Amino acid sequence: MILHVARRAEDLGYDGFFLAEGWSPDAAVLLAEIATKTERIIIGTGVLSVWGRTAGTLAMLATSLDQVSHGRFVLGLGASSPQLVEGLHDQSFTAPVAKLRAVTAQVRRLRDGERVHPTATHDHRPLRLGVAAHTGLPIYLAGLGNKDADPHPPTPPHRTSAELDYMLETMRPHP
Repeated sequence: MILHVARRAEDLGYDGFFLAEGWSPDAAVLLAEIATKTERIIIGTGVLSVWGRTAGTLAMLATSLDQVSHGRFVLGLGASSPQLVEGLHDQSFTAPVAKLRAVTAQVRRLRDGERVHPTATHDHRPLRLGVAAHTGLPIYLAGLGNKDADPHPPTPPHRTSAELDYMLETMRPHP
């Protein structure tokens, strides 16, 4: 059904097709199939919880979907909600804005070909992705309201409001 909707959206001239993920089927798996069955439409996660995957798995997911879609992928990340984080992922929903900021920075770092900056003390060397660096992947950030607003927004290239405007624009059909 979802594949049919994505193909129909492309046929109707929509610019983008985004899948959310909560406690439903894995959005990345569905988007991989959509990427192979469409040609033009932008595909993206709208949004993935930063509590459900590590920065490393998010960076690998983004790299794979960007490759299979031939550069049409947009990564949407969000702080999620207490119910989803604690009720499904069994993690404490604390400091969601800080978590979103940290995971986003790690994903960008990994996609840029850099090593991850460890947040835990251990004896292992920080790693990088085993693929060529690929900068410029759009990352859209989502929040639930004023409590998610950041009084000190990140500096460019983190263009959250512009990216959100673009995301909203891509959801509208164009002739």
